Amino acid sequence: MSGMAETGELDRQTLDRISGRRCGNIDNVEQVRQRRSDHLQWRGMGKTDLSWAITVYSSRDYSDANYIDNIRDAIDAAFSVWSSGTRLVFNEIMDPKRIHNADIRVSFHRGPHGDNAIFDGQGGKLAHGFYPGEELEGNIHLDDDEPWDLSLSLPADQEKTSLYLVMAHEIGHVLGLRHSYSRDSLMFAWYNENTTATPNLSQEDESILTQLYTEISEPPTTTAAEELTTPMVNNTEEEIICPTSVDAVLPTRDFILFFKDQLYWSLDANLDSVVQGASVHTFWYGLPPSFTKIDAVYRRLAGDTPTIIFFSGKNYVEFTSNQRSDIVRPIVDFCLPTSVEKVDAVFVWGRNRKTYIIVGDMYWKFDELISRTNCNAISGYPRSVQRIWRGVPLPVDSAFTSFDDHTYFFRGENYWKFNNRKMRVVENSQSPGKISKLLQCKDKDTNSQISDGTTTTDPGNAACQQCSLTTGLLVIYILYTVTS
Repeated sequence: MSGMAETGELDRQTLDRISGRRCGNIDNVEQVRQRRSDHLQWRGMGKTDLSWAITVYSSRDYSDANYIDNIRDAIDAAFSVWSSGTRLVFNEIMDPKRIHNADIRVSFHRGPHGDNAIFDGQGGKLAHGFYPGEELEGNIHLDDDEPWDLSLSLPADQEKTSLYLVMAHEIGHVLGLRHSYSRDSLMFAWYNENTTATPNLSQEDESILTQLYTEISEPPTTTAAEELTTPMVNNTEEEIICPTSVDAVLPTRDFILFFKDQLYWSLDANLDSVVQGASVHTFWYGLPPSFTKIDAVYRRLAGDTPTIIFFSGKNYVEFTSNQRSDIVRPIVDFCLPTSVEKVDAVFVWGRNRKTYIIVGDMYWKFDELISRTNCNAISGYPRSVQRIWRGVPLPVDSAFTSFDDHTYFFRGENYWKFNNRKMRVVENSQSPGKISKLLQCKDKDTNSQISDGTTTTDPGNAACQQCSLTTGLLVIYILYTVTS
């Protein structure tokens, strides 16, 4: 990362570099080679209008009475380095009641300050910034023991450190860029006191930033919170008819979502309808256009931040909440053979919290902790679905587990409840259940027209169709609320 030639000797140049001023973010070699953080861009796809605020000012005794304004000017100029020529827009929040709600929060600290990245006094580590998707995403911490120069030109006194230059570097981190090997890059880890130019993005920096932000589709006018809490209203005269089958089902912390082609339906924890037939692109607006059909979807709970994985054909893409957090990847990442053209269902089984992938009449087990780096860690797969998941109709369209000792399998117009303890499909008067009744939207085949033109259904029958899922879905809601 130092950009120095490897000599095998601890010479003066190496010692100077080790003791030199640098960013406190530590990247391993593979991360630097990748140049992008694991979560790529700020809170996923779509957000390019970001707010910033200074939450804790420097406590150093600056001789200039206008030092607060000078700090703000230096930081604002650093943001301008990243907004020039891009779609990124940065706006400062100054209201003390709102500064902690800013997307990017800048603060000055000394020594230990609560994030396990201890400052070391003057020199050494100057600052650190937290990548998108991390617990402290958007935070930039500056070492208050540094003699900061607040001008917009590099300081004549080389004992001082340019706040302008350091902030420009740290902003790159909170936008999703890792360190660079190149000394010409603004993301070079070491502070360059010999540079004479004002900070500018190198060609490499611009290329990475372009990949992250300039190819983003326009964000929707409806916010994520509105999308999931407000029932969709159909503005046309055409009624949206329930699908006769579903392609994929996703249980989240608060909702159950059903996907069919380019549309989705959702129910809350009480099985009340929330969304009926909305476009998947109105909520997951980073979903690639090539994903014309969602083959499978599941919620990955490995790591600090739960993510959602969408599968389509031979590819998958990962989202954090409703915002894309990774590039399109091949499904072979899940240790599937290259001959697999698509998956039918993916779910996390409640009995062992392993991920199961069904393709046709076979299934694979995937361990989120070890299989991602070693496909040989779990041997003996694929195995026959019929031998283990007895009574499940094949091929399945979708499946999910409720963590209440039941898994639900969907095929065609019906769904089946599977007892995970007895390892067989539950057989009773409510099994199989009807998908159209579960989704509670107009169904030409099950609704009847009364003479006065109103539509009615048999409420007892509808209740029976829902009762077999009620307990399982409520448990999903409770457990996801606790674990997310």
